[in-house]
Amino acid sequence: MDSNNYYIWFNFKTTDVTKDMPKKATIFAPEEFEISYDWQHHQDFDRIKDIDLTLLFGSADKNYYTGRANYPPNAKIEVWPTYWFNATYYEFTISPKNVRYNNIDKLYISLNNKGHFHRCLKIDELYHNDLIKDGAVTFHDPTSNKYQWKYWRNPTQLVLDKQYTTSMDSYKTLPSEFGSTLLSLVAESTMETVFLTEKTCTPILFAKPFIVFGAVGTHQVLKDLGFELYDELFDYSFDSVTDINKRLEGILDNLKHLAGQDYNALRAKIADKAEYNKQHMIKIATTKSYLPDVMVKH
Repeated sequence: MDSNNYYIWFNFKTTDVTKDMPKKATIFAPEEFEISYDWQHHQDFDRIKDIDLTLLFGSADKNYYTGRANYPPNAKIEVWPTYWFNATYYEFTISPKNVRYNNIDKLYISLNNKGHFHRCLKIDELYHNDLIKDGAVTFHDPTSNKYQWKYWRNPTQLVLDKQYTTSMDSYKTLPSEFGSTLLSLVAESTMETVFLTEKTCTPILFAKPFIVFGAVGTHQVLKDLGFELYDELFDYSFDSVTDINKRLEGILDNLKHLAGQDYNALRAKIADKAEYNKQHMIKIATTKSYLPDVMVKH
């Protein structure tokens, strides 16, 4: 074959490439920020190097992949940082939701599924800083990571919406607390590289302010993409802090500053900006100019 396309979420295996041995291949993986396979030790690694290979990821930083041993050195890396804006918009178009912000009685909502280390750290520090009481928090799988809890004395499943724990599809349901909280405290999928998923895109689409515990520079990337940051609410100096603990500390300092204020008044203050960000996301999701070249060509 002259050219093949492979899709990471459709039973893809590295052996598929070496089995087909096309002259040219594109592996579409915008849903992820990397492929975990160790290509360097693949038995057919030398053959893979003969393929004109392109890998497409959902990260915002192409430099992240430079020199990483688990990718063939001949592979051309492309990134699609706005992929999840498209996917989230599409999914909520299929399953539309109506969120009304009234009677806001809590500061934040934080929706957590898998027990990644940074999510455990975040929840632990929310307890340590006595901020857990100011939020509506889910944690569906808090013990899946061997995290050594320091402050959460009894880690157990936290549930707001039982339907979500059954379907495990965040597009099919939103907890009612989404409309009675001022902001979303997002814990993104990775700390390795800026990777904007449905976790960040959902509050944007529903015109809700948010603050993200993610990789260094996450909020700067959003600003570079044309979104307006909520300077009325947050001091974003934490965004450039490389130490994960200190970056989280900066986020929690923001929550402490806002806790106990008039949340409905703060909502009114940022409502226009939140609506702008919503419309800007829809523009990204429905405009071809935001697609990477490899997508346009295919």
